[in-house]
Amino acid sequence: MKKLLFIAMTMLFMPFCRAQDIKPGSLDFLKKYESLKIVVDYSTAVIDNMDYATRREVDTDWIKNEKEVTSRFITSFSKVLSSRDIKVSNNSDLLFVLKVTKIDGDGECYGFAEFHDKEGNVLASIIGLNGNGGKIGSLTNLAGDGMERLAENIGKVLSRYDRQTKYAAKHPNEPLKDKSYFEAKEKAKEEKKKAKDLERVERRVEREKRWRENSEKYKRD
Repeated sequence: MKKLLFIAMTMLFMPFCRAQDIKPGSLDFLKKYESLKIVVDYSTAVIDNMDYATRREVDTDWIKNEKEVTSRFITSFSKVLSSRDIKVSNNSDLLFVLKVTKIDGDGECYGFAEFHDKEGNVLASIIGLNGNGGKIGSLTNLAGDGMERLAENIGKVLSRYDRQTKYAAKHPNEPLKDKSYFEAKEKAKEEKKKAKDLERVERRVEREKRWRENSEKYKRD
């Protein structure tokens, strides 16, 4: 029972994700677009301790596997975009480039993203992106898990931006709240959820303890 409680507490208090930010700080241009083209760039990535060129040379299946990993990212990110009424289209004037910088052996992915207009100008960047890898499977499967979670984390960055802009619109006379203000609110919300989850685990452990005690008592009787 103590082991169960320890494992549960460890999982609850694992770090959620690394610091992420928008540069230069505005995504208002997204309101002008109904579609977006996605490109995933691995050219500067270190993949399981190998640079991209070496990985492609040593692992002859990587080109095929890379397409599978990219497909999982696009599928996950498409869900994020659909909630904002933005479709994925190869004919869009808005280009989203995810530049993958590293994929660990457990599939955890790191990188940053850029939005480009049709002239190639960078409209905004999202830095410090990452997605936790999987638990079991090949590097392709683990990296696919990581890329899906990275896409989900981009969605959380966009949602945070929405909250910032809505707050600013409702409180025009207040100083603009910076990222740390909203991060603190998110952290407080997350800590509250962790406390409730831990309380549920403790109650479950206590019920199991009583059940064992009653079972032993029943056997003795």
